[in-house]
Amino acid sequence: IEGKMDASTYIQILEENLRRSARQLKMGRSFPFQHDNDPKHTAKTTTKWPKDNKVNVL
Repeated sequence: IEGKMDASTYIQILEENLRRSARQLKMGRSFPFQHDNDPKHTAKTTTKWPKDNKVNVL
């Protein structure tokens, strides 16, 4: 990651890595995911992404 990470960069990282990592860790299709209250994690686009992609957020 170069420069400052914003919500769109964070979402791109999730899209490219989250499911693949869960698969490699043999977590199955339903697994808990947690992020903190960093502004990029609480942005509207970021909170919408897990709902649209059926990711269970704690």
